[in-house]
Amino acid sequence: MDLSEHFTGENRRKKGYQIVSRMVMQTGSSRQCADLLSPATYLELSETDKTALLLCLIAAAYPFCYEMLRIMSAGFRVQDRLNTRFAIEKMGDLYGGNRATENAIYALIPMMLEMKIVDRVKRSIYGSVPGKPVSNPLVAEMYVYTDILLSKSKSILVDDIAVRPWYFYLNPEGLNVKRLNMLKISESRTGGGYLSIDPQR
Repeated sequence: MDLSEHFTGENRRKKGYQIVSRMVMQTGSSRQCADLLSPATYLELSETDKTALLLCLIAAAYPFCYEMLRIMSAGFRVQDRLNTRFAIEKMGDLYGGNRATENAIYALIPMMLEMKIVDRVKRSIYGSVPGKPVSNPLVAEMYVYTDILLSKSKSILVDDIAVRPWYFYLNPEGLNVKRLNMLKISESRTGGGYLSIDPQR
């Protein structure tokens, strides 16, 4: 994976490779990715699909990232701009108001900016970016898989994808519920069916 597509600066790329190393060695998501997505297919992905894939792997290795994106998306749904203090206070409620939490937030914000899932309005003020479609079916499925896994939900309704916080940034439009690799779908009276992680795969 060429991280120069996502991160500028040699030091940041080196840190990125350390993160990728952890993702590859320690997460089930990376093994699923390696099994289902060939290097040739990866090279053909759109920029948005590559961003979605990388975000899934980072969030699986560092759940702090998932929680921060979830919390910020909830804020963006009620106002167009958020400041760093918002993230620090909300994440502090989950992880404790300490320096380590702040350092993690300050490490994630540049990644979010470079991935173009948020925008810097001015120093310490960030704006929302319209959600982009994830078109590759495998990547879209992995994006949903990551949400179910990290939210510790047993299942989610297909129709709820439009309103769940994880999908504020990227919309898995390419998800094909008739051809799933990591998930399974079961019937529901409303909501388009329940998606859950398939333990047999």
